[in-house]
Amino acid sequence: MKLHSDRRGGYLELLRVAYPLIFMSASHVVMQFADRKFLSLNATADMAAALPSGVLFFTLFVFFTATCGFTSTMVAQWYGKGSPKECVRSVWAGVWFASGAGVIIVTVLPWIAAQLLRWSLSPILLPRALDYLKGLIPSGAIMCLSMPFFAFFSGRGKTPVVAAINIFICAANILLNWLFIFGKCGFPKWGIFGAGVATSLSGFCGLAVAVGLYLAFDQRKYPTRRYRKFNLPRIGRLVRFGMPAGMQVLSDLGCFSGIILIVGQLGDTAVAACSIAFTVNNLSFLPLTGVADATAILSGQYIGKNALDVAARIPGRGLRIALSYMLLTAILYFGFPEWIAHCFSPGDGGDGMDFAAVVRETRWVLMTAAVWNFADCFKFVCGGLLRGAGDTRALMLINLFCSWGLVIPGILLLVFVFRPPVAVVWGYLVLTSAVEAYLVRRRCRTGKWRQIGLVRR
Repeated sequence: MKLHSDRRGGYLELLRVAYPLIFMSASHVVMQFADRKFLSLNATADMAAALPSGVLFFTLFVFFTATCGFTSTMVAQWYGKGSPKECVRSVWAGVWFASGAGVIIVTVLPWIAAQLLRWSLSPILLPRALDYLKGLIPSGAIMCLSMPFFAFFSGRGKTPVVAAINIFICAANILLNWLFIFGKCGFPKWGIFGAGVATSLSGFCGLAVAVGLYLAFDQRKYPTRRYRKFNLPRIGRLVRFGMPAGMQVLSDLGCFSGIILIVGQLGDTAVAACSIAFTVNNLSFLPLTGVADATAILSGQYIGKNALDVAARIPGRGLRIALSYMLLTAILYFGFPEWIAHCFSPGDGGDGMDFAAVVRETRWVLMTAAVWNFADCFKFVCGGLLRGAGDTRALMLINLFCSWGLVIPGILLLVFVFRPPVAVVWGYLVLTSAVEAYLVRRRCRTGKWRQIGLVRR
């Protein structure tokens, strides 16, 4: 594979945007691994309860964060057009939307999450999951408010700034987890509740840094302290294109949360195995999203420059990078599944759960996940081009069909009628993910994304 540093949309240009996002994703992997590891040392049930609680709450507010995150695509296209003031106006539109969304996130969504957890979890896991949820509540609004400020840097391709802030957040989260879960250095020993509080506090620190950098930017180049006025047409444009993106992510993660809640009906062992597998699989998934986001950013910039043929070449290069990484993780999953599972063994003799059974389930789930990741490469990287072009409605419709037309009905049938091992459930997920990947790839090849005018003067 020859790298062309002087070729527009080439591997090196893509990697320059992607590598900070990959490092950022890797830091999130380390953070989540440390979080689950600390919780597993406290109790296996804590580790198991953190997955459904955390995923469910994130799913409920991800619609708002994904909509705000679409600010990055708008900034990218305006940056490609050479309009700094419009970049700034787009950011403030995102901030206004995020402010309203934050009120909903901290008032309405926690109650919904608590009701769903009460329906799905066993008496052993439920109290722990609710404690984790209480600590997490502020993190939703904080994440939502952070997205437009991050978008100002990422949309212009300045991804090292975003990566540095997020690495700082992850490092702070690991330290605060250690302090609050175990009660170190005079801090209260809050257990799983402390893990949620650590997430919220570290996110707030990152938001403060992002806002400070944004407001302190060179006002001659980008007047970031101006254009703060509430602008309904501009916010409406963010909503028009961003909400389908938010709905697509909500549908995807809502389906994911539904899977976790339904799998809970197969027993605590299945939930614990899935918790381990999903935590470890972020080694594959989060770096993949870094490549996908870089594809969206770079595609958006070239679309803003009206270089549509260059934008069309970028996903193919992103795919080769992502697939190479997935091959490495597949070797790990197939070669060392038991060792991976034992990294989460409980301390002090355990808490009554049969950890040997958890290891057996995890082994098959991890090997199935290795195959799933290859399909996700096509889904996310090709989807990056569509997001960069503003073709968010097509992505939303494809995901709605696959998630709620195929995945959830099939999982319900498997779990409540056939009650197979959890690895069979994951095998079905691989099949449906392959269908979605095919549809997204086909949408890219139709070229209809070329006809969308996301930004206009």
